[in-house]
Amino acid sequence: MKNKTENSMSLTSTRLTGNALWIVRVIWLISVVLVLYVQVRSASHILEDRLYVCDQGFCFPGNLFPEEVEILNNAGLSQEFYAWYFILVDTIPSVVALIGSGLLLAWLRNDDWLALYVSLFLISLASIKLPLFDVAPWGLVDSLMAALVIISGPLIMFVFPNGRFLPGWTKWFSIPMIWFMLWYAFLPPEYSGPIIVDLVPLLVIFVGAGASLYRYFHTTDEAQKQQIKWVTWVFPLRPISEFGIRTLLLPILFPFSTQPGLGRMVFHMLAIPLFSTWLFVMTGVALTVSILRYRLWDINFYVNRAVVYGLLTAGLGAVFAGAFFLLRGGLALLLGGQQAVTSAILATALVVGLFGPVRTWLRRLVDRRFYGIELDYVKAVKEYHRNLSTPEKTTEPASTYGAYNVIDLLGRGGMGQVYLGKHPTLNRTVAIKVLAADLEGDDTAYQRFLREAQVVAKLNHPNIVTLYDMGERDGNPYIVMEYVEGLDLGNLLKQQGKLDLTEGLPLLADIAAALDYAHGLGIIHRDIKPSNVMIDATTASGSGRRQRAVLMDFGIARLTAGAAHLTQSGGLMGTLDYISPEQIRGEANLDGRADVYSMGVMAYQMLTGELPFRHSNPGALVMAHMMEPAPDPRDKVPELPQAAATAIMRAMAKESQDRFMYAGEMVSAMQVEAS
Repeated sequence: MKNKTENSMSLTSTRLTGNALWIVRVIWLISVVLVLYVQVRSASHILEDRLYVCDQGFCFPGNLFPEEVEILNNAGLSQEFYAWYFILVDTIPSVVALIGSGLLLAWLRNDDWLALYVSLFLISLASIKLPLFDVAPWGLVDSLMAALVIISGPLIMFVFPNGRFLPGWTKWFSIPMIWFMLWYAFLPPEYSGPIIVDLVPLLVIFVGAGASLYRYFHTTDEAQKQQIKWVTWVFPLRPISEFGIRTLLLPILFPFSTQPGLGRMVFHMLAIPLFSTWLFVMTGVALTVSILRYRLWDINFYVNRAVVYGLLTAGLGAVFAGAFFLLRGGLALLLGGQQAVTSAILATALVVGLFGPVRTWLRRLVDRRFYGIELDYVKAVKEYHRNLSTPEKTTEPASTYGAYNVIDLLGRGGMGQVYLGKHPTLNRTVAIKVLAADLEGDDTAYQRFLREAQVVAKLNHPNIVTLYDMGERDGNPYIVMEYVEGLDLGNLLKQQGKLDLTEGLPLLADIAAALDYAHGLGIIHRDIKPSNVMIDATTASGSGRRQRAVLMDFGIARLTAGAAHLTQSGGLMGTLDYISPEQIRGEANLDGRADVYSMGVMAYQMLTGELPFRHSNPGALVMAHMMEPAPDPRDKVPELPQAAATAIMRAMAKESQDRFMYAGEMVSAMQVEAS
């Protein structure tokens, strides 16, 4: 219990004040100046280091053997070309990302000792990409930087993010670890001892990762959990990728990568950016994001994609290796010779062909098995954008639909066109919705169109669009509805940016009344969003209100009992910006609280002018709905009453049992202080 209490403390426990703060700042400044001085001096040696030609023994990946220099010359390329390639794609991105991240951290969190320590670590880590041993007489500083780098990784994981050691034994483990790492950092380059000596730093990294996992499961602070996620994956992944995969596994799969020649050169030109550079960059990004708490919950999406692409890389790598050896053996029997190049080309073509389908299959597998996501959001978003970019075939309007004369085209939607019409005898102005011509013959579209009419016909409420009639004309269905003159809420928000509480609450009350009425009849809307709410500016009431919110588009509504419901296997039943977590999970037994969630999202947008979860990638957006806590609207609108903000956040709770049972309860809770 003690550990949980300590670990749930805010990150502010690492903040300093007074003399202690200035002492830490001075130590940081002196250390950084020394490190940067050595790094700047080493910059003049980068090209020289890359141009070094190896003998027939060991050769670093970025350097060349004499025969490889000759290969370049024969191809009309210089050795400088090869050297500059690695400087541009490896050295510069890594160094800039690490030093930039370190300085940014120090600038934004200069009163936080842990942030300053991580800043110094990141700046020093950039030294790995520089030839510091060539900078005499600064070998001592070089060794100290190496010690700082190899000691800091585990230490950061032991104390991150609140500055306290957890589990408690890590405090005592750190003492011998620091002494060993200091000894290891000062070993001469020519040292050749037991292999266990070189494995100890890697083992310590994994001990640190284990400590971070322990901390993750023993903290009650959700923000700290996300911070730990960012740090835990990046430290072990670098040795796994750079040493485990690039240095050990790939040379076994591709023996030519260790032999002087064209194959080795091309291999390292591809392997170093893929298995080394991006990890150095991500180390800086991950630690900076974690400490600044900027977009913390994006880690869920990145972990998801890391699993997908990790499995994809392993699977396609195995396919490539198997195909390569089988093809080489078969072609050698048929054509003679080694046939290594031909086999590699054919195996590569196979992998390229499999990449897209296998990636899609793995993404759906990981989404379903690990995250419980049944919604195929990628497919749904592609279809949505395709519908936007491809002009639909407009139904040529008839002069009449039933007893109604067509006056003008009001607009086009996903299902068809809406025309302004009029009943000549009753002198009633109506909206006539006609199924799009390109959907004629589409049974699913027809059933959805019919469903909207059936659902709305059951409803009789002043805040729900009224259905007057339906029918078919030349086999094409149409619906005659109440004509609401005014803007939809989406366009109103585009014009005004946001609404103040006194203007927004009456509209929310109208929407809540409509939803509670529909829910009472067992109807779940499932697509609550601003574009489905019309603002009727022509209605006045005794209370002096000049606006009325009218809920539209029940095309994907579900009847909770009785009639069967329409489904789309893995498809989008709702809009991603407003969709509830249970809709994403594909739960069969939805209730009105799914609409309450969407209404909470819409209320946040109405009062702040922004969506609570904003991501350009649909996968990240879906995971935000499922995992990211609802943001406090007072962060955007400080004058918003606490009761209103709390009500909106409760409406967006991830679990339906934590939300309001009825939409009207949310509005009532918002009115506590507003009134």
